[in-house]
Amino acid sequence: MIKLMIVEDELIERKSLCYLLEKFFGDQIEIVYEAADGSEGLEKALELQPQIILMDIHMPGMDGLKTAEEIKKELKEVEIIILTAYSYFEYAQRAIPIGIVDYLVKPFSNNKFNVAVEKAIEKIRDRENQLNQRYMMQQHIQRLGVFLEKEIVIQLVHGTRLSIDQLENYKQLLDISYNTFLCINIRVDLENILDGALLETVKGKFKKSSLQAVGYVLVKELVLFIFGENLEDQQTSEGIASTLKEVQCDIEAIARGLCYIGKSRNYRDMINIKTAYSEAKKKIRKLASLEKVEARNKTESFQYPYEKEVMLCEKIINEDALGTIQIIRDISNYLSTHFENANLEGSKSYFKQLYVLLERNIIQFFGNTFQLEKLENVHKAIDNTQEFHDIQRYMEKLVQDMIDIIAHHKQDRNQKMIESVKGYIEENYKENISLKQAADFIGISSYYLSKCFKKEEGINFKEYLIKVRMKKAKYLMREENKTVQEAAYEVGYPDPSYFSKAFKKYVGISPTKFMDR
Repeated sequence: MIKLMIVEDELIERKSLCYLLEKFFGDQIEIVYEAADGSEGLEKALELQPQIILMDIHMPGMDGLKTAEEIKKELKEVEIIILTAYSYFEYAQRAIPIGIVDYLVKPFSNNKFNVAVEKAIEKIRDRENQLNQRYMMQQHIQRLGVFLEKEIVIQLVHGTRLSIDQLENYKQLLDISYNTFLCINIRVDLENILDGALLETVKGKFKKSSLQAVGYVLVKELVLFIFGENLEDQQTSEGIASTLKEVQCDIEAIARGLCYIGKSRNYRDMINIKTAYSEAKKKIRKLASLEKVEARNKTESFQYPYEKEVMLCEKIINEDALGTIQIIRDISNYLSTHFENANLEGSKSYFKQLYVLLERNIIQFFGNTFQLEKLENVHKAIDNTQEFHDIQRYMEKLVQDMIDIIAHHKQDRNQKMIESVKGYIEENYKENISLKQAADFIGISSYYLSKCFKKEEGINFKEYLIKVRMKKAKYLMREENKTVQEAAYEVGYPDPSYFSKAFKKYVGISPTKFMDR
C-alpha cells in the first residue's frame, strides 16, 4: 500500500478527501495521518515518511508551499499535490522549483482529483520499477570494476612496449594514488582454492592498513600489487609481513596443503612493474623448490609445462595473439620431444586437458556468462586429427578464436556500460549530476568512464548531458507548452537565464524564438 498524508486546516475538507481516497483508491492507498497545519504536517511527514501528501496552501502559521519546501528538503521523492485557490501562474512561480507533482484548484471535480492522485501513484510505481531495473542492472555490472582491474593488471604485467605515459594511464584507470609499490605472488598446489572472493578478502586486509591493492587470480596463482605512501617505513613493512603470514595460514587451512608466497622489493617507478612481478615469481619458484621438482620431472616420461600454461592463460586474456601462438608452438615443440608419432594419443590427451584448464580459468576470470567453444566440440576436433602438426594448427586457431571472443566480449561489455550510464543520465538529468557520480554508480574510475564514453558516443559526458537536457526542454516547450522558466527547472537548470544562454548556444536560437517558430 502507498502511504498518504493529508495536510489541511479545515476538518470538513480533510473528511471529504478521506472519503474520496477510500472510495477510489482504497485498495492502493493507506492514509497514515491527517495534519491540521503546516508545522504539524512537517513534523509528521518527517516521522512517517509518506509517499504522497495532499497539501492545502492557505493554512495558519506555515503555509502549504513553505511546508512542502521544507518536507522536500528531507524527503526528495515524496509526491506532493497542492490544493489551491491560486491561479496557475501564481502557483507556478513558487511551486515548480519545489517539485510539486500536481495541483488542484478548489473546488475540483472527482475526475480531476482522481487524475492528480493517479499521476502521483504512476510516478511512484515508475520509480519502483526503475529501482528494480537499476538493481538488476547493478547486479549485472557490479563486477565490472573487478573485471577491469584484473584485465588492466594483466596488461601491466604482460603488455609489450608500454610507454611511461601508458603505464601512468593504467595507474589512473585503477584509481591508484600512491607511487611506491611491490608485487606479491601466491601459489597453491591445488586448483579451485584461489578465487575472486579470496582475492577480495586479501585486498581488504591490506586496505585496513591504508594500502591500495589490485590483482587477479589465474590457475593456481594469485598476483597482487600493493601500493602505499611509504612501504619502506618499518611499521608498514612489518604490517605487510604480518598480513601475508595471516593470509598464508588462512589459505593453508582451506587448501590443507602448502601455500607459497613470493614478495618483490619495493619500487617507485611504474616502469619497473614487470621487474617486480618477475621477482615475486622467482621467489615462489625458490620457496616451492620448483627447480628440484623440475629436475626430478626430467627423469620422468613427461614434464607438465605449468609455467607455460599460466602464461598462455594470461596472454589470451591480454589479447596477445602473437605471444599466445608462440607459447602454443613452444608447448608443441616440447611435447614432440616426449610424444613421438607412435604415441600421438599422448599429445591429444594433453591438449584436451589444456583446453579444459583454459576454459575453466578464462570463464572464471570473466564470469559464468562468458561463452567459449564447447568442450565436446574441441575434444572431437582434436580426436579427429591425424598428424601432430595438425593438432598444433588447430590449437593455434582455437586460441586465436578465444582472443576474438574476448575482444568482442570486452567491446560488448563497454557498450552495455555506456548504455547503463545513459540510462542513469535519463533518470537524473534534472539533478546536478557529474561524471564522478555516474562513475561511482557504475563502480569504475571516472577516468576510465570518460575515455569509454567519448569512444562510444563521440562526445564527452558533459556534452551528452546537455544534449539530453536540451532535447527534453524542446519537447516541454513545444509539445507541453511549458514556459522557458518551467522548462529550465524541469531539465535541471535552476537559473532560467543561464538555461536560455545554454539553449541558444546548443540550438542556435533563444528559447523564446524557438517557441515562436
